Amino acid sequence: MLAAVLLHAVVQWNALLFVGDAPFSHLRTYASPDQLGYMAISADVAHGNWARVEPYTETGLNTYPRLYYTLIGALAGLFHISPVLAWNLTGALLQSVMVGGLAALLVRLSGRRWAALGAPLAFLVGVGGWLVQGSWRITLEAHAVLWGPYGVLTILNAEAAGLSIGIGALILLAFAWLTPRTPRTRFLLTVAAAALVGVTANGQTYSFLMLVYLVGAIVSLHALISGRRWVLLGLTGALLAAMYALGPLAAGRLGQLPTLVLGLTPFLPGIAVIAVRHLRPTLATAGACAALAAPQILTTVRDLGSGDPFLTYRVASNKNLGVMFPETAVAMAPVAIPLLLLLVVTWRRDPKLAAASLAGLVVWPYGAANDVWGANAEPYRFWIDLLVVASVIVMIVLAALAGAPDGRPGTPDGGPAPRRPAPLRAVTAATLALYALTLPDYALWVTNPGMRATWNPHTPRAQAVAATASRADDGTSALLLPDRCLNSQTVKVTSGAPLAYYRLGMAWPADRAAVDRVMGQTRKKLTLAAAGEAGVRYVVADSACDQGWLADVRDHLDEVTSADYTPRPDLIEGAAPGASTAPADAPQRITLYRLR
Repeated sequence: MLAAVLLHAVVQWNALLFVGDAPFSHLRTYASPDQLGYMAISADVAHGNWARVEPYTETGLNTYPRLYYTLIGALAGLFHISPVLAWNLTGALLQSVMVGGLAALLVRLSGRRWAALGAPLAFLVGVGGWLVQGSWRITLEAHAVLWGPYGVLTILNAEAAGLSIGIGALILLAFAWLTPRTPRTRFLLTVAAAALVGVTANGQTYSFLMLVYLVGAIVSLHALISGRRWVLLGLTGALLAAMYALGPLAAGRLGQLPTLVLGLTPFLPGIAVIAVRHLRPTLATAGACAALAAPQILTTVRDLGSGDPFLTYRVASNKNLGVMFPETAVAMAPVAIPLLLLLVVTWRRDPKLAAASLAGLVVWPYGAANDVWGANAEPYRFWIDLLVVASVIVMIVLAALAGAPDGRPGTPDGGPAPRRPAPLRAVTAATLALYALTLPDYALWVTNPGMRATWNPHTPRAQAVAATASRADDGTSALLLPDRCLNSQTVKVTSGAPLAYYRLGMAWPADRAAVDRVMGQTRKKLTLAAAGEAGVRYVVADSACDQGWLADVRDHLDEVTSADYTPRPDLIEGAAPGASTAPADAPQRITLYRLR
């Protein structure tokens, strides 16, 4: 198990482990605007602001699920470490526990120690991007992409954490129902798994929805397959078809969130069977999930009901993010084909394993096509998350089959196995061959300079920015405006100061129009009137930068403090290109000014 965790660490986080100084001290700069936007929440909490506000201006309202980023900020403040280090260590710890738990499960099910290597292998599968587009990923419309598990797990954000927690829930369910357990232990493990699923709602919406759909499908399909309720199984299929036909109508009348809830309708027949037979355990399990998911769900419903303009914009902005393209079939094949083979093998022999395999085959395309049936909730994110979990299901089912006598699936309570042997070796060989076919994706990813690039928040320059900009956090509503050479997002992470900046797709400040004007003028000519309306009272400047808009207000600045640094600025994604005019290694100064 330890070997599995170490292998996963090297495979997924090599750019953070071997970065040149302290491991995990840097942040990957791939998609850094999004990640730094989330980390702004952590920076606020680390500096004592726990309010649910837009994190840069520290005004307005933040409807984003923020529990995980609040935890990171709390840890950063408690241990006096940077939000970057807290981000990386927390995410790595969650993944390590998940991989270790999965490795232990695979060993327990199969009875073979080497099966632990199936845990890191599950997260190595690619999408055949090297075949389709000569890349480690497949690019679709807008910013929709398809990539392997390492594309999402390596970032160590709330989505990766949600997947780790969700897979942990599946591991608990597998221990409860695929290994011999007392009824009490099985019940407690099931409730604990439901609680883990519920927790994810407060950290990452899509991880939570994906897990609810998947677990609901597994429970429902197991009830129908094990009881040979073919009529109800047919009804489930009919309800799936009905969602594609009627879902868009429901979305037009009810909205996105109710439509996502309505999307669970096809799995209600099987869940109803379970509820009738085991009412109290069903209520306890559903109650545990609902209770822990309630804070974020109720908050979102309340904000939607109040007509929050950001949420209205956010729902309307989900356009051209679907996956209904021929390339998607290629990307699904390495995991979908093993799931289909495992379904054939287990259909009449083990209802639990058959239900897990069928659920993966049904929920994966169903969730990823939510734009077709009306919900339109970033379907490509559903596709990526479900790929990760479907690959885990493949490993679990293979291990369960391998542990039965002669490769035949038995019962978890030690009952007799069916006489007809399962073609376990053939399915295993096919799975390994398909996974191996996608390894060039991983090779392209791990050697891509853009995927290995990192930002170091501990450079002399970053520390000088932190020392000066943090003085702008004076306990008032005053905002800080960084110059053209300073990335507003990294200034926020290192200093925690309120800034005249925000991320359009994350949350909006109280006076969005005023902040918009200032952000627009920093690319042209800044006026004192616009700065005053937005609440800008401080400016932080780098002497290595050309004057730009700073020249417009130079006569209205009073120096507050400064700090010197020697290395050349390390401009990362988001900084103004070509703004630096300083020669390499020339001593420079970061200065904080008060704007009169």
